[in-house]
Amino acid sequence: MLKVLVADDSPAVLRALTLLLEQEELVTVCGTAGDGATAVRQFCALHPALVILDLAMPGLNGLEAARSIHSLDPKVPIVIFTFHPATALEDEVRSAGATRVVSKADAPTALIEFVRDHLRAA
Repeated sequence: MLKVLVADDSPAVLRALTLLLEQEELVTVCGTAGDGATAVRQFCALHPALVILDLAMPGLNGLEAARSIHSLDPKVPIVIFTFHPATALEDEVRSAGATRVVSKADAPTALIEFVRDHLRAA
């Protein structure tokens, strides 16, 4: 099973992502968070194999949380999930240690494709 941690400050988006991801046969959402600081704490407690972070969260934003998580375990892939155009953020996302940026406008297709690619590579 691929354990995934999802963080988004919108409860509706968290629910939708959780339902979407858990439709995948080998995926389980091991934890959720509404802000970046909670996401980092959940990461330390749950040791997920994949992290999906909203870019704009209160307190510690997605890029700051990605930097913290990447420093704890640089091997864990991190996806930044945002309403901003993904291509405009790619350099900033990579410098924060994240693997990929996915626009919420392209979801769920792009996000599920990334998860499936990760499962195939594992």
